[in-house]
Amino acid sequence: MEEAVLLLCDRVKREAGTNKATLDGVFDQVATTVPGALAACLFVRCYGAADGPHELTLLLRRPDGVVEALPPFSFPAAGGKIEGEVNLAPLPLPLAGRYQFVLSVDGTAVGSVSFLVLALAPPPPATPDDPSAN
Repeated sequence: MEEAVLLLCDRVKREAGTNKATLDGVFDQVATTVPGALAACLFVRCYGAADGPHELTLLLRRPDGVVEALPPFSFPAAGGKIEGEVNLAPLPLPLAGRYQFVLSVDGTAVGSVSFLVLALAPPPPATPDDPSAN
């Protein structure tokens, strides 16, 4: 594998006829209540792949150092590249801090992408004399 590109986004749309990818909402940080969950996609493109099927695996390293393996998946290679998207929803976010995905193709790590989770304070509880509570 010569090069791997990984991008996190809200969704990937494919153009009919050309299969051209449009990535909506590319991000490298997200603000949410913690613990929480993320609905996102991971766009993957790897160059220098032999044509045919390849097994891809993702490891997720959490801010506390815990590493978890996501289920393996496969994309076919054609014309020397592998391209596809992985739906990550719902991805649990138990902690604030930096998360990192590491992509392996056929058992060899080829790239990574990280993102930062910023913790939002939970909304205050409604009080009985608060007009917005009604």
